[in-house]
Amino acid sequence: MNDFKVTLDVSSLTQFLDNFAKEVTNDIEKGVKGLANDTHNHIIEQVNQKLTNGHDREKYLKNLGQVVQIDKFMWMITLDENAWSIENGKKRDMKGEPGQWGLLKNPDGVVEGEGPHKGAHYKIIPLDQGRAPGEIDKTYSPEKVAYQKGIASQIKAEISKRGIPYRKLETESAVGRKTGQTINRPKEGRLHEFDVHTKSFPGTASTDVGARVNIYQTYNNKTNKVEKQITTFRTVFEGEDGKWQYPAPSASKFFEEAKTWAENQWQNEWLPKIMAKYKG
Repeated sequence: MNDFKVTLDVSSLTQFLDNFAKEVTNDIEKGVKGLANDTHNHIIEQVNQKLTNGHDREKYLKNLGQVVQIDKFMWMITLDENAWSIENGKKRDMKGEPGQWGLLKNPDGVVEGEGPHKGAHYKIIPLDQGRAPGEIDKTYSPEKVAYQKGIASQIKAEISKRGIPYRKLETESAVGRKTGQTINRPKEGRLHEFDVHTKSFPGTASTDVGARVNIYQTYNNKTNKVEKQITTFRTVFEGEDGKWQYPAPSASKFFEEAKTWAENQWQNEWLPKIMAKYKG
């Protein structure tokens, strides 16, 4: 659980305690409560202004707790662990560099680019486009389900247009070694490759999300069956801001900023108001 502690200086009010002890205590209590609510609203305002990624913004606000009173002079604002990665930054990548995460953190398959990308690392990512709607529901976050189903639907439509079986295995004739009879057996290897233009689902990468559709049939040693895969391949390059969220956004530190803001508000707004009441 993320939280933070704000230290409030009330030493300037001690001069009034002899004659107005109860009143001063009540005003401090009210001031701390008001400041806690103002700080909570300030965090929400900062999140709405500075988190440009809609998914992250919604996730952060959903996991931001309400203001909770602990005792007369203590209020608590918490952030659930589901949003800690936004507050504190993402995990480190394979090099241990802060703020790097995601698809390049696993060194397997990462290579160094050539030409304009020389010196940068990249990885080719296979994406399964053959999932049934129920599988998509289980695989993707609620925010991405409709998007992914739309892509899958367009790819399926193109496959049908080309007269290619979508689920059914494609076969070929062959002569059995033992019987000498002609049999139908599943084809193996890459059977088809084509592009699907899914401009209604643009994404953030350099190429269309439906580019390089490949249809394979391969033997699965675990199931002892030939299975069909419908796959697209995408390339993620190190340092392409906003693509695949790599490099990852740095720590937002809304709580750290709110702590400083709250302390300044107490000194410059709340404390002077209480002081003015008793100085007169």
